Order: sequence, then C-alpha cells, then structure tokens
Amino acid sequence: MRWLRLFLALAFVAPAWADDFNYSWEGTEWGTSWTDTAGTGSCDVTDTFAIHPSVGNPTNCRYRYCEGRNDTSNRTSVWTGTWEDLGVTPGYVVETIQMTDLDTKCLLFVVCDQLIFGNIELRDSADSLVATLWTGRTATAAEGSFTAEGSQSAQSVGSLTASDSNIEIWIDATGDTANDKNATCSGVYDNFDITIVANEAAEPTRGRVMVQ
Repeated sequence: MRWLRLFLALAFVAPAWADDFNYSWEGTEWGTSWTDTAGTGSCDVTDTFAIHPSVGNPTNCRYRYCEGRNDTSNRTSVWTGTWEDLGVTPGYVVETIQMTDLDTKCLLFVVCDQLIFGNIELRDSADSLVATLWTGRTATAAEGSFTAEGSQSAQSVGSLTASDSNIEIWIDATGDTANDKNATCSGVYDNFDITIVANEAAEPTRGRVMVQ
C-alpha cells in the first residue's frame, strides 16, 4: 500500500497557481514614471520623446519628435518601477512578460531619411538588457493610420522574479533627417499592453499523509 500512501500525500499538496496580470499604457498613463533619455546624436532644433496631450489613439501618447538638418538622433523613453507597480500581487514569483498590443504611427515625415520605431526592452536597475519585447520597425513616409503591432512572444524575466524587483522598460526611437533646415520626423507610441505571468507561492500542505 506504499504507492497509495504516496499518491494521497501528493494529492493533498496545495499547488502554486499561475496568474496573468495585465497592464496598459494609454492616455494619461504615459505621463506616469516615464522619462526621456538622450542616446547618441541630437536634432539641431527640437529633440524630444515625451507625452503629447493632443495626439494619440485617440489622445495622449508617447511622442518622438526630431527636427533639424542632417541629424541622426537616438532617444529612449524609460519606465521605472516594480512588478507590483504593474499590478502583480506582492510575494508572487514572476515568470514571463509579453507585449500583447502596441499602436505606432509616423505622423510627420518632411525631408527625412527614416524614423525608426526601435526595440522595446526589459532591463534591470543597472540598465542591463534582460529581454526584448518587440524588435521595432522603420517608417519611410507619413502614415494615415495607426499600425497595430500585435502580440509578441512571452519572454523570461531572468533573475527579476521577485514581485518587488526594480525593473525598467525601454522604448527606443531614432529620427534621421535629411539636408533641409526644416527637416522633421515624428512618431507615436500608444496603447502599449503587456501581460505578466506570475506564480503564487505554494501554500502550506493540507491533509498530508505520512509515508512510512
């Protein structure tokens, strides 16, 4: 009967449950915990990556704007916080993060070479890359409508499994203008949705049967 006792012992161990936690950046959420960080190069006239109150899908967005002659400028919008700030229950163990939706649109493309909607990345508090959530795309003209980038593959969070881990999400964008003093390119990121999968810690066992 040893096998029966073993079966009963395992059957009454409470499992650890995996839950999905969904978070969206849209509207005024884009103004929360995001900062504009300069990368390489610059745009002579205006060079920003910030919330914009009057454009978006439908309004408010993260807005990349580059104006200047023969400029190539990379900038990054960085969100900082913890998994708990994104809705994960304290004490849960995080497994994966997945981009499930994103809208992008090139608004202005005046005497430009390209506007690069760059990678979206998960990084740790030391700025080290942990996972790439989206590999981006390149626009070569103004666009009349938003592009729904769609759901991407779930990515491991590496060592950032604790619910109170300090994390960063980077959105990279590069403006590349041509030989005109009024050269301008701009683009919009909006409705950025993620799903985080996290496990509840195993509960104490109930009704455990001792196997002898």
